[in-house]
Amino acid sequence: MKLPVGTHTFYNNFENCPHKAYHIYIARTIPFEMTPEMKWGNEVHKALEQRITMGTALPDTMKAAEPIAGTFHSFSKVIPVICEYQLAMTQAGDPCDYGDYDKCFFRGKLDCVVMSTNRTDGWLVDWKTGNVREDPFELECQALLLKVNQPTLTSIAGEYFWLKTGTKGLRYDLTRTNHGNTYARLVKLRSEAEGYLQAGDFPKRKNPLCGWCPVTSCEHNTSHKRK
Repeated sequence: MKLPVGTHTFYNNFENCPHKAYHIYIARTIPFEMTPEMKWGNEVHKALEQRITMGTALPDTMKAAEPIAGTFHSFSKVIPVICEYQLAMTQAGDPCDYGDYDKCFFRGKLDCVVMSTNRTDGWLVDWKTGNVREDPFELECQALLLKVNQPTLTSIAGEYFWLKTGTKGLRYDLTRTNHGNTYARLVKLRSEAEGYLQAGDFPKRKNPLCGWCPVTSCEHNTSHKRK
């Protein structure tokens, strides 16, 4: 049994509750279930990728994203625009192949990245289909991956786009964010997870999401109260 390749999703769940992360990503006792929300999210990402890269019209259910998607499609004709950008890095901070599980320390898929022609300025946008909830650390992780794989970048901005409201999220200057601090946080989380794995004990952490947790064997799970 070993830890999965580091991703923001894994570490987000791990910080929320190590015990939950263990069951979902390490022991894999929770069968994968494609929820309607996940299916919708996949459809949105695919449609936006096709709109931006090929100019394919968005369905009526996604028209809220047309202004920004149309803008990126126009950009793609003159400057680098990459959708579903798969990036990975080693623990030493070097770029590596997204699928190289032996070398990969952390990886992520960036929804849409726009760069200047000389690749000194970058702008990343993350599509969100759920409720509005800003998570700067997720964007900081994406910026770190982008910087590692595009080292000429000296300026990186990032934001979310909320499909439910058809609005942009807060614009973050990810250049001011110390990439070293983001990397250090990832190393700390990895070390903590490795410690739990070695000890054979991933502690339970009671939190507000216990009512939606799939680990029903935990005494903190309150999902039954919502039924």
